[in-house]
Amino acid sequence: KRLLDEWRTIGRLLATPPRRVRAAACQEIEDVADVGCLPTMRCWPEDAGRFITCGMVLTHDPQTDARNLGIYRMQVVGPDRVLMHWQIQKGGGFHYWQAERQGKALAVAVVIGGDPTLYIASVAPLPEGVDELAFAGFLRGQRVPLAMGKTGVTAVPAEAEIVLEGLVPPDERLPEGPFGDHFGHYSHPAPFPVLWIQTVTRRRSPIYLSAVVGKPPQEDRYIGNAVQGILLPMIRLVHPEVRDLWAY
Repeated sequence: KRLLDEWRTIGRLLATPPRRVRAAACQEIEDVADVGCLPTMRCWPEDAGRFITCGMVLTHDPQTDARNLGIYRMQVVGPDRVLMHWQIQKGGGFHYWQAERQGKALAVAVVIGGDPTLYIASVAPLPEGVDELAFAGFLRGQRVPLAMGKTGVTAVPAEAEIVLEGLVPPDERLPEGPFGDHFGHYSHPAPFPVLWIQTVTRRRSPIYLSAVVGKPPQEDRYIGNAVQGILLPMIRLVHPEVRDLWAY
């Protein structure tokens, strides 16, 4: 309501619904399901292996079909398998918990690269139920183009660099970690769900987005700073008494 009352945001609000397109830059090439072709990184000596650190994970609520886009690290354990570091309080983890209760596999699309506003939206601490793709449209002032994925299960951001599509089956876990985390220490190994990749699509000459995570300050610090700067004006719309915000 406050956004509607603020006339300067009307144009951005009109840009929030994503739009469907038929042709997608992220589907110029379709490869076999093999993440070995990606330059995944092992950042620290005691890391359990190579990790995808900037994959935007797109899932849908099995009951309501509500969409969630979040950043979760993924440990590579095979050419067509990665481990999903989902915690229960995260949107993707909650969707998987719902699917697992129903005995169903959860469809997942991992989006790598593309419009930076989409990446900012996926790491922003948005209220539960707010669509990150709609928020990205608000930030950029243009509707986010989506194309149906090759598996035909979910739509994916058409401007991405690389997209991994697959399924996370219920009741399957493998040990994930250790990992040099942004708290400044190695996170302990723990069992996490397995994503079985069915197909990989990409641009003809894709750019692989990654970040070194670890003892601060690392690259993710500056992403966090950017998110704070972007969200402060919106927070002040709802809470005008807030003068400034800094939460490192």
